[in-house]
Amino acid sequence: MVHRVTTLALALLSALLISGCDTKIYTQFCTAEALEIPCLRIDSTQDDVNTLLHPLFEDMNISSSCMFVLKGIHYEVKACSNPVAHSVGADFDGYVRVEVFHEGACYYRAQQDFKSAPWQQKMRELVQRLQTDLQLHKTTY
Repeated sequence: MVHRVTTLALALLSALLISGCDTKIYTQFCTAEALEIPCLRIDSTQDDVNTLLHPLFEDMNISSSCMFVLKGIHYEVKACSNPVAHSVGADFDGYVRVEVFHEGACYYRAQQDFKSAPWQQKMRELVQRLQTDLQLHKTTY
């Protein structure tokens, strides 16, 4: 069983590396339990991400004591020296990721690579997808 899971994980990781600058949004529900999200606490270690996320959830109950925590990050790659990535055209400028945690455990996550596009644009796309997947009130982008 462990070998099968390891093989599956390696296959998924390989697919993500090869797809590189694909604009596909990768999503995952970390649990099968469907939960209603009455509030959010926005908590990113990057101030620019916090500044971007808050207005996108202005119609929701944003509370510092909420048990649902939204974390966001953007990462910009300075240089990719992986010859495999370059050979298949999988180089990219960076990625954006959002994750929702419920009582400290992962509930949902989404990630997207970007190339030649501002990370803010890709973060808005992720938020739009998150709001659709979690059936949250949508705001205007």
